[in-house]
Parts: sequence; structure tokens; C-alpha cells
Amino acid sequence: MNFNQISSKNSPSIDNDRRKIRKHRHLHGINAPPVNVSLHHWKDMVKMSLHSMTLNSYLNEVNCLRKESNSDTDDEYTFTIDKIFNKRECSKYIKTLKESQRCGCGRLENEHSYDARRNGKILASETDIEKMEENWNKNYMKGSYRWSIKNHTELMPTDAYGTIEFQGGPRPIKSQYIRLSFDSDCASIIHLLENIWQIPPPKLVISIHGGTNNFNLQPKLARIFRNGLIKAASTTGAWIITSGCDGGVTKHVAAAIESCQNSNRNKTKIISIGIAPWGLLKRREDFIGKDHTVLYRKTGNNMKSRFITLNNRHSYFLLTDNGTVGKWGSEIILRRRLETYIKERQTLSNGGKTIPVVCAILEGGTFSIRTALQYVTTIPKTPVVVCDGSGRASDMLSFAHHYIQEDGKLPEILRKQLLSLIESVFQLTKLEAEHLLKDLLECVSQKEMLTIFRSGGEHKNDFDHAILTALLKGYDLTPTEQLSLALSWNRVDIARSDIFHPNIEWKMEDLHNIMIEALIYDRVDFVRLLLENGVDMQKFLTIGRLEELYNSDKGPTNTLYYIVRDVTKINHNYRYKLNHIGLAMEKLIGNGFRSYYSSDEFRKKYYEYKCSSKKKFDNIKKIENASPNRRLSNFFSFNTTTQESHDDNSWKKKMKSAFNDSPNKKSKSVFINLDNISSMSYKNDSKEMSNYSDYDGPRFRYPFNELLIWAVLTKRHEMARCMWEHGEESMAKALIACALNRNLAKEAREDYLDVEISDDLKKNAEEFKHLSLDLLDCCYRQDDDKTLHLLTYELKYWGNETNISLAVMGNNKQFLAHPCCQMLLADLWHGGMRIRSNSNLKVIMGILFFPSIFALEYKTKEELMLQPQTAAEHENDVYDSSSSEDDTDTSDSDSSSSSDSDSDSYHHGSKSFFGSNQSLHFSSILPSRLRRSKKESKQQRRQSVDSSSSNIVIKKISKKRTISLSTDNVINNQHVVENNDTKLPLSNNEILDPITLINNTKNKSNSVKKSQEYSSSIENKQKESVAKPIVKIKPKKIKAKRKLYEFISAPITTFWTWFLSYVAFIIADIYVLLIKTEKNPLVIEYILFIYVIVFGLEEIRKLFMSEPTKIKKKLTFFFSDTWNWITTLAVALYIIGFILRVASESTVQSGRVILAIDSTIWILKILDYLTIHPKFGIYITMVLKMVIAMSYHIALLFISLLAFGLPRQSIFYPNENWSWVLVRNIFYKPYFMLYGEVYAGEIDLCTDEGTNCVPGNFVPPILMTIFLLIANLLLISMLMATFNNIFNEVSCLAKQYWLFQRYHQVMKYESSPVLPPPFTIIYHIYWIGKYIWYRNIFNIRKIAQKIGIVNVTNFKKEHIFDNTLKLFLSLSQVEKIHDFEEECMEALTLQQEDNFKSSTDTRIKNTSENTETILSRVGDVVRSEGTLKEAVSLIETRLNTIEVKENELIENLRHLSEVLPQLFPKNEKNSGSSYDADQVLDYLSNISDHGQDYQDSCIRDSIRRKLGTTDYTSITDSIVVKNLTGEIKDESNFEDIFTEDDKDEDDSDVESN
Repeated sequence: MNFNQISSKNSPSIDNDRRKIRKHRHLHGINAPPVNVSLHHWKDMVKMSLHSMTLNSYLNEVNCLRKESNSDTDDEYTFTIDKIFNKRECSKYIKTLKESQRCGCGRLENEHSYDARRNGKILASETDIEKMEENWNKNYMKGSYRWSIKNHTELMPTDAYGTIEFQGGPRPIKSQYIRLSFDSDCASIIHLLENIWQIPPPKLVISIHGGTNNFNLQPKLARIFRNGLIKAASTTGAWIITSGCDGGVTKHVAAAIESCQNSNRNKTKIISIGIAPWGLLKRREDFIGKDHTVLYRKTGNNMKSRFITLNNRHSYFLLTDNGTVGKWGSEIILRRRLETYIKERQTLSNGGKTIPVVCAILEGGTFSIRTALQYVTTIPKTPVVVCDGSGRASDMLSFAHHYIQEDGKLPEILRKQLLSLIESVFQLTKLEAEHLLKDLLECVSQKEMLTIFRSGGEHKNDFDHAILTALLKGYDLTPTEQLSLALSWNRVDIARSDIFHPNIEWKMEDLHNIMIEALIYDRVDFVRLLLENGVDMQKFLTIGRLEELYNSDKGPTNTLYYIVRDVTKINHNYRYKLNHIGLAMEKLIGNGFRSYYSSDEFRKKYYEYKCSSKKKFDNIKKIENASPNRRLSNFFSFNTTTQESHDDNSWKKKMKSAFNDSPNKKSKSVFINLDNISSMSYKNDSKEMSNYSDYDGPRFRYPFNELLIWAVLTKRHEMARCMWEHGEESMAKALIACALNRNLAKEAREDYLDVEISDDLKKNAEEFKHLSLDLLDCCYRQDDDKTLHLLTYELKYWGNETNISLAVMGNNKQFLAHPCCQMLLADLWHGGMRIRSNSNLKVIMGILFFPSIFALEYKTKEELMLQPQTAAEHENDVYDSSSSEDDTDTSDSDSSSSSDSDSDSYHHGSKSFFGSNQSLHFSSILPSRLRRSKKESKQQRRQSVDSSSSNIVIKKISKKRTISLSTDNVINNQHVVENNDTKLPLSNNEILDPITLINNTKNKSNSVKKSQEYSSSIENKQKESVAKPIVKIKPKKIKAKRKLYEFISAPITTFWTWFLSYVAFIIADIYVLLIKTEKNPLVIEYILFIYVIVFGLEEIRKLFMSEPTKIKKKLTFFFSDTWNWITTLAVALYIIGFILRVASESTVQSGRVILAIDSTIWILKILDYLTIHPKFGIYITMVLKMVIAMSYHIALLFISLLAFGLPRQSIFYPNENWSWVLVRNIFYKPYFMLYGEVYAGEIDLCTDEGTNCVPGNFVPPILMTIFLLIANLLLISMLMATFNNIFNEVSCLAKQYWLFQRYHQVMKYESSPVLPPPFTIIYHIYWIGKYIWYRNIFNIRKIAQKIGIVNVTNFKKEHIFDNTLKLFLSLSQVEKIHDFEEECMEALTLQQEDNFKSSTDTRIKNTSENTETILSRVGDVVRSEGTLKEAVSLIETRLNTIEVKENELIENLRHLSEVLPQLFPKNEKNSGSSYDADQVLDYLSNISDHGQDYQDSCIRDSIRRKLGTTDYTSITDSIVVKNLTGEIKDESNFEDIFTEDDKDEDDSDVESN
């Protein structure tokens, strides 16, 4: 016999005692259990969970220490689910009082294990039974024989985890699940979720609480809740935690997730985790199994059943087990523990700040109120969002939150009504209702932690806004922490509306930290917001920060690693360096581009930065070694050092006060970045560390350029677009981004990476190409002259290139084909000549008939001064200006007189070194019909030129250059003379550090003294001539000597001299090859040989003067042009042929053959000259495209020829000996068969008589038939079709191709000497001498100085071989160009915004959104119509009732009027007063009227409440609220709940009804 058989004998007494037990379970507060959970079970689970938390915390610390000491052996540690997680099983069968066949765990006896049943049975003798019966009641009351979770359950390895496949839909919905004990280690759970189930770490946890039974929400509130929840979860990457059961509030969450999954707009996966009790799960035996797949089907929901089903819209399930069946509570304990662990231990991905948790309550019962109380009072506190209007607990919390007083109490009249409402809604007793009301008031007294969301409030459609602002408000964060949290959520709208307030003073250091995070995590909107709120990128971006951006592992997948790996050696722990980034850029862009990061000056700065950072790092190490306890003290609120200085530990006092002011402040530690705290301590430790925050090195002048390169290389396209919109040099940035993206796509395709990466990069390149073209077009419409400046001024940062050369490097054909670029190229092609028609004929006449060149029209002196020049000419101008500096001390009259006499000695490109201080104009170098509007007359154009030239005052006169200064600057007291030193373009040092630029421009003592004297004299003259009218100065024409120079230096002249000499060379070569070859070479042959040698030397000169710096890159760049390697081959073959020609008599004919073959190449070279022609150039472009396409077809034809020719040759000629002729015969005859020569006699060599028959003679005719079908009909037809297709495609773009190639032609002949071969050798000798001079070979400068040839020893040797044409502007002039470019950028941005708003897609999207809004409002109207009908029917019912009652009252009054005179006769003697029946009737009528008025008032109040709550209703609407004046008002504040639009709609509805 066992103890479980005794209860039946003692049931009456035990039932009485059970009632005594139950009266103690009515607890309240945060520790109160739910209604459906046993008190002693609840206490057991709470105690066990606390013990488990302590034990797990200790074990985790031990494991961390063990891993640190044995890091090598622990790397191979594997996470095994069944070894880490446990389940709970009943270990002892003890029968309950209520059901004799069930154990306290809820299972039947046969459902227990053998050990549990054996432990529950105690063998005893019959004599002992009576003693047991006597002591049973006493022992049960003490709990000795009561089943408990703590004492009667045991842990066992879990046996249920795997995948659930929810059936019933078109496809199964898969979810992961695991059965685990309610006291499992939370760290292991997080590891399971993030590492085993691969869930992304959360940035926010939203815990949904509410009613467990099904309930209906108001349609509008339901829609707002669904949309807001999904928006909050998807934008922040949040985890949604629910009970996982298919009922109650979880159903509304599931509906929101389902709508998100079915929507095509939102591709973000919503992470939803259900924590459900294992013991309440239906068919839980189906879940048992390791790595098991469960086919789960929903069964009918039986309201009377206590078991639950899982919701299919949850992705992950944690099935908590406490050893019981059919009992709640375990899921609540685990959920609390997990959420507490997340908000205390788990940190965000950026580190330093823990993950915030927010609770949302929808509807709910008594336990929802206590759950909210637990969240807002337990340290660290958790903010709670309550949905007002959802019913029951939510409405009561909202009501109490609205009317609670400062002392934490409600007005007595409201308290009584709310107490009565609690009793009726929750079916509680008076005492229970009092306890619940007390908990409710304690909860709402934490107003800062409780946020009430009303569907008609200020943000009536933004439930997500309520959730996120509740977090910011509830955690009491500093503005910096709030901004960092909003950044991690990627909610710029929250930051813009709730964080950036005008009264907040932001520290730049805090904003810089946020900016670095925004850049790393690709938060483009935050970057824009920070720029709008005062972040200076020039102060922000340093070398250290830029390298930190490159080395961040966040962001999209990119190919930067593969590019850098190709240009430098990479080890295991490699970190990107800026000089390696420069090499990668040079590799990607190619074409001789030189990155700024690869320059010597930047490398010097970079080396200095590395040295300084290393030195400061060593100082930090010294400080750490000097005070080892300092870092430990950062983590505690008390001081670990005995002696403290105010400077060193002031931050600790602040931290102590922050934590000790109130218990609520503990939550603040959740978001404190300890790294920042420690850096504060280091910053104040010593004088050496006073500038610790600035150790990242010098800053950049154009930080947006650096960030654009970083964004493009790391495939952050939207960030690159943002950097393009900000800062200077927007056109150059767009061109560079286009080139980088295009070559990155090519590299990705060649490395066989993801195809999508290559496609995305192509799209990015196309977008930047269109942006550059749009900007060019916008600038051209604004001002064509300044646009030409923009295209040709030197970009110091971008490898000393120009915008037009960057477009060529990026293969941006559309950019080069723009009319503005073509105008520039046309002008550069003609040089200093102004030829409007028949330019080629006039130039040829000038070459052949020398005096005719003086009859041509040339540009004026002023126009030539504003023309682009080469870098070599620029260096000469600097030298000439410096050598003539002494001449500036003479009088102005001498200078002006010498200017006319010396101006004729200008060389090509003669112009002001920086032009005048007025804006440079290209108007003079372009045809007037292209430069000006058609409405302007010639006189207006002439006046504009005259006025511009009248402001020029000649300062310096030299033999080759005139340096001009605008008198406007002198009048404005600028007193700055732009000499050599002040006018030099930006150096790399100045680009890197603006402070260097400022320092470099301060101390120019010699030039300043002279400039002050000169400017004072000019100022005096200006004062004397203030009242004098401006005299129009006529443009000066150049003289004959200068005309000769401009003619011979024009690219068009160079082209024709080379072409004419080449024609002569071809004619002579034809003559030599057609006549008999003599034994000794003729004179003309030697002349041809010299021509070819000089021609080859010119090619070598081009090779060594190309833009790349290394030989390998020079060769690659040089031979990238097809004509260069064709020319090289022609020269090499000619030299070989001529050597054989003159070597001996035996090799004469061999040499002649080689020269004949070589002549083919020389004749094809004529096409190179013809490409300059508009018509020939287009056709040659088509031919080149067709030749490239034909190569593939030739390969197919070669295979077919080999397949037919080899068996034919082998069968027809079986007895041949080896000879190379046999190989030729394989292809010889089959090839001619393609053109119709079928060799009929050789088709079949075997005659009808059977003679000459070889074995297999029937095979060649069959093969020939097949061969001709395939080759003639198929391959040749396909080749023709390909040619036709190429012609159709290229014909549309051929002009664009030719216009693109035109730039190369102009630059080619600009850099070529005007003397054609063989006279070009003179030019080569000149350049060799110049190279020796600038390189100072043999110390030639010192020798020349001793002899007295030169006096200046300071020469600059940069870019002496750079022949690109560009403008060298001063800093002020560059700033003017930038201002113009920024103005055009603003205009382009506005234009793009207008185009976007007016685009078809935007209009369709707006129409769709407006339609959805209209439909939702129409639905609200339809629903409100039903409510109005109910209200009207109720009013009609009440009116009918009032009419009936009124009729009855009138009848009664009439009856009283008849009876009263009889009851009260008029008798003055017997009565002290008389009663008139009419008076009594009037009195009663007045009473009736007042009653009617009161009823009418109640009806009107009910109507107003019904009409006012069509969008919002609450169970607290029945509470009557009286204010201090005694007037009645509704508890709902309609002024706060409804917007003006809603009020108008309600008023219109009232009027219509």
C-alpha cells in the first residue's frame, strides 16, 4: 500500500483545509503568479531560476578563464544541443487531492517512468497504515507529501529538437524548435539562436503581451498595430517575442507577420520567437526526436481544452519544460530570464551598448497589468507601450495613466468607478480588485516608463514611432546615446524629430563618433542628417579614420581584397593601407593614372603620421604600466586608487553620481560605451596625451573625395552618391566613380565572383556616367565659358589630370561626344589660328606655300593668354617669371612700353600664368556662333571682349610671358600680387592638410614688399582716375613672327606635315619595291631607312614620355593602342628586311620579300591618318569592330577546314613523304572551295573503269558535301549576318566612337613635333638635352652656373614630359570654379527632384498610396455607419420608451388631479394651508420636465460618445469624469486623440445624419 491510496478516506477534512490554503494565494505585485498557475509551483520555479542564474554565471566565468588559458585546444569545441540543453521529468509519482489518478505533475500513473512510479510507492505493513492516515492531513498541510517542481523533477538531456513543417498551405512553413528546461542557461540559448539557428543578432527586442484568449480589435487599430509592428521590427532588425500559441494577442502578431511575408515591398525577414509551455502542447509526443522533422497540422480549437496549438507564423520556438503537463508558468519564467539577460549582457554589434528591450501590451487580463508593473519597476527598468482602445487591461492602464495625480493616486470618484469596472470586467472580489488596482496605480506612477499609444493621437498611424520613442524616453539616455541607438535601428526619422533639438549643444567629438558608425554601417540618411547638423568633414576625416573605414568588416560584399592582392603582398593579418589603395586605383583606372596616395609627398605625410601615432601609442603603454588599476576602476562606481587628482578621476565622480542618484539610473549603464570612458581617462592623464583625440594624423582638404573613393571601392553605392552630392569637384568625382565601378565590374567578372556583383557594379557605373553627363549639360546651359574652364583646369588631387582626360580614362564616350567637349577639341585642334572654313586646304597651302600663312586669321593676344598650356610650358613660364622678377622694380611706363616690343616672342601657349584675377573666359577662343546666344550681336561680343581687356594691368614683362593683375583687387584693398610663389597650384601637402596651405601662403617677404609698393602706386593712380570714364582698349593683334609660331605649333599643321611626309614615304617605297633590286642600295633606299629609323625613335619617344611612371606600365599603356603595335611591327620588319637587303648578295631577295610584306603594314597605316576625317573615321571604326567579331568565325572555319582537309589529303594521297607542303595542302584546296572553286576533276579520282582507285575513295565526296553545307551555307551566312548586325549597331554609335577617338588624335598631334621624319631627329636631340638638364645628369647645372650661363639653381623637374593641355589656376581661381560647379550641382539636384516627382513611377506610387488611404477611410466610414445605425436604433428605442413612460405619467397625473381634490378638500379652518390640484399638477409636471432633460442629456452624451469614438473606443468610456467645476466630461481627451481632419470628418457625419 502507498500513501496515494489514503486520500479517499480523509477527503472531507482535506477539502476544508484546502479552502484555508487557497485564501493565502491571493497575492499582488510583481511576484504574484498568474491566475492559472499554482502558488507553490510558481515559488519553486522562481527559486530554481535564481539558483540557476547564479550557478550559470559562475560557470560561464570559469569557462571564459579556461578558454583564455587554453585557447588553442578550445577552438575545436562543438556545440551539441542534447549535451547543453535538458528537459525536466517527474521523478516521483505523488497523487493529487483533486484527481486521485493523476500525479501532481499532471500525468497519469502509467505515463510515468518506472523509477518515478517506484519512488512514489512506499512499502509498509498493515499496522502502519492507520498511523499514516492519522498523520496524512498534517503532513500534507506542511507540504511534506505535496508534489513540487523543485523536489520531484529531475534534469535529463533533451530529446526533442528539429524542424516543424506547418501544413495546410500551398507550401509548408518551416520553423525551428527545441524542448528545454525553464531554468536553462540564457547564454546557451543565445548561442543556439545566433550560431546554430543562424539568427542575426538583434538591435532591439519587442516583447508582446496581452490577452491569451481570442479577442477582436477595432479594424483601424488592428491595421495600425500590424503596420507599426512590422515597420519597427524590419527597420531595426528586432526580435519579436510572443507566447507562440495560436490564440489571443499572438494571432494579431501573426497577422502582421503574414501581411509582411505576403507583401512584395518588404523583403526583410521578421524574426519571431515563440516561448510556449511544453506541457500544454497538443500532440507533443510527435515532437520527440533529435533533428526531427514534425509535420504539424492545426486541429480544431476547443475552447474548453486546456492544451494549445502553435502558431505557424513564428520562425523559432522555445518549448519550456518544468516537468508538468497541462500547467502554465514555465514559459513566463524563461521569457523573463531571457529578456533580462539580453538587456543586461548582450551588446549591439558596434559594442559598448546593450540591446534594448521594450514591452507592448495589447488588451490583456490581470496578469498583463502585473507584467507591466514588473517591467517598469524591476531594475534595469524596461519601457512599456500600451495600446489604448484594445480592451481590458490596456484601456485601464491608459485611463489611469491619463488621470493619475502627482502623489500616485486617482481622484476618489474616479477610483471608485475604476474599481467597480475592474470587478465587473475581471470577475474579481472586492479585495482582489483592490489589490489589482493598487498594482495598476503603482505601474502607471512610473510615467516616464509607460507610453500610451492612441490610434488617433499625434502620430496616429505610427505605432513603431511609439515603440522607439518609448525606448528613448524610458532608458533616460543622453542625446548621444539616443542618436547611437537610432543609428543602430536605422531610423533617421526618430533622430530628426526626437533627438536633434535646437536647444541641445552637441560635442563635435560625439558627432564624429556617430559619423564613423554611420559610414561603416552604410547609413546614408544619417550621414546626410549629421552633415545638416554641423559635422565638418574636413575636421572629421583623418588618415587614421580613413584607414579604419577601409579595414571595417561591415558593409556589402566587394572585390577590393582581390584588387589589393594583385598589387601588393597580403599576409594573414593584413590591414589596408592608403598607399596600397592608391596602387589599386591605378590598376583599376589604368591609362597612366597616378593616384594621390602614391605620390611622394603623401607618402612622406603618411610616414610622419605613422611615426607620430606609434609614439603616442607608446605613451599610452607607459601610462597603462604606470597605473595598472586605472582601467579596472572604469567598470565600477567606486574608486580603486587611493590618491586621485581632480583631473584624472573627475569622470569617475560623474559616473558615480549618474549611477547613485536614483535606482532608475542603473539602466543608463546599458548604453555606456566603456571604450569612450577609458579614452577619457587617457586623455586627461598627462600633458603628452592632451592631444590624444587628434592622433589620427593630418586632415584632407577635400574629404568627400576620399570618402567617395572608399565608398566606391567597398561597393557602397548610395554612400558614394551622397559623397558625390557634397563637396567640391563633383564632375571629377562622377568620372572617377564611373571608371572605378566599370573596372571593378570587369575584375569581378574575370574572378568569377557572384554575377550579381558584376551587374550591380555595371549599373553603378552607368548611373555615375549619366550623372557626369547631366552635370556637364547643366553647367553648359548655365555658362559655357566657365564650363570650358571646368573641363581643362588641373585637378591636383586626381593625378594632375583634367575632367576631360578623366572622361577619356573612364571610356566615357557620351561625355566626350557632348557639344561642349567637341567645341573645346575643335578649338585645340586649330591652335592659335581662327579658321572657319576650308581649314585643311588653307593649312596645306601654308605648308606648301610659306607666305600664305600670314594671310590666315589668328587669335588676339588676350585670347592666346587664356588658352590651355602644357605642364612643360607652365614650368618654363615659372622660370621666366622668376628670372624677370627684378624687372618689376622699374616704372609702369617702361613695363608697358616693353610689353609691345617683347610680346612677339611668345611661344606656343603664351598666356598669363594664372590669367587675370577676373574670371577666365573661353569666349575668345571659340567661334562666336557657338559661344553666344543668337540674340547677341557682334557689337555686344566685341564690347564684352573690350571691357574684359580694359581691366588688365600689365605687371611683369618677360620674353615669353605676361603676368597680369586685375585692378579690381587693388581697389578692394587686397594688396596681393600674384607672383610665382603665391600662384602655384595646390601641392599634395596642401591637399592633405589645409593648415599647411595657410602656413605656406603667409610668409612671402620679398614678393610682398614689392607688391605693396606696386599696389600702392596703382591705388594712387586709381584714386586719380576714379571719375574718368572707362576707355575701350582695342584687342591687339599678333605680329608676323608670332603668327609663324602659332601656325607651326597647331595640331592641324603637325597632322598635315606628318601625313604629307608619310605619303611621300609610301610613294618612294612603292617605287623601290616595283623596280629591279640592285646589288647596292640606292640613295632613296637609305633615305627610306633613315625615315623608318626616325619614325621608330619617335615611337620610342612616345613610349618613354607616356604618363605611367614604371616601365611595365608604360609598355602596357603604349601597346594598348592598336596602331602603336602595328607601327612597331612595321618598323621592326623594315629594319630586318633592310639589314638582309644590304648584308650580302644571298640575302638580297629575302630582304626584298620582307620589305614587300612590310609594305602592306605601312599601307594599312594610312588608315590611322584617315581616322581624323569625320566620314573615314566612322567607317574605320566599323571595320575594326567587324574584324574583332570575325576572329571567332575564323576559328570555326579553321576547325571545319581541318576536319575536311585532313581526311581528304590522307585518303587521296596515301603514299606521300613528310613535308610542310602536306600541311599546306590540308587547307589549300578546301579553302578555295569556300569561294566556289570545287576542283571538279579531283572530286572523285576513281574512274568508272576502276582505275586510280584508292581505299576509301568514296569518303572525300561525302565529306566535301558536308563541309560545303556547313562552311558555305552555315558559317559564311552566319558571318554575313554578324557583319550586318554589327553594322546596324555600330552605325548608330559610330559617330560617338569617332568623337571619342578625336580626343586621342588631338592629344597625339599636340605632343608630336611639327617636323616630320627624318627631320624629327632634331626634336629628339632637343628633348634629350632637356632631360639631361632637368635630371642634372653629369652635374651639368653646376657647370653651367660656373660658366655663367644661368644664375638660378632651383629648377622643378615635375611633368616636363607632360603634354596634356590644361589650365594652371591659383587657389582663388580654383575656388571660383568650385563655386560655379556647386551652383550647377544645386540646380541639377533641384532638376532631378522635379523629374523624380513628375516621373511616371512616382505618380503611380503616389496614386497607389492615395488609393489605399481612400480605401481605408472608406472602410472606416462604412464601419462607423454600422456604429451610427446601432446608436440611432438605441436612441429610437429610448425615445419610444420615454414616450410610453410619459404617456403613463400623464395618465397618472390626470388620475391624481381627479383624486387630489377629494383627498385634500379646501378647508381653511381645519388646515393651515390649502392645496390646489392644478399647482400640484404643475409641480409634478416640472419634475417630469427635469427628468426628461436629464434623460435627454444622457442620450446626447451617449450620442456624442458614440460619434466621437468611431475610430477609438475603450471599456472606460462608461466612467464619468467630473472636473473641478462639476461639469461632466468624457475620460478620453478628444483634443489629444483626434486630429483636425478626423474632427472635420466627424462633424460632417453628424450633419449628414
